[in-house]
Amino acid sequence: MDNVPVLVVDSMVDVVFFVDILLNFHMTFVGSAGEVVSEPRIIRMNYLKGWFVIDLLSCLPYDVFTAFHDNSEVRYERVVDMKYVTCGCWKIQVNTVLEIRLKG
Repeated sequence: MDNVPVLVVDSMVDVVFFVDILLNFHMTFVGSAGEVVSEPRIIRMNYLKGWFVIDLLSCLPYDVFTAFHDNSEVRYERVVDMKYVTCGCWKIQVNTVLEIRLKG
């Protein structure tokens, strides 16, 4: 439990990622023909087939799962590694969306 400040900050990041998931289920997107898709069912299906799994993995509180186990330092390092991977995927997603929006 020496890493309480890190756990607090990481939990706040998890909340932000969770809010991102909720927002993505309701945000329009540009379809393949260049049209703006605003039908809720199509938006949800597109998100579920696309970035949902990566976003879900990025907001799971891995650190909370391992915080109360023995040898948590070793497990915490793995948790931090997993967070960097999922955050990296999220950054790729943001960059991709920005590139598409800037080109359009």
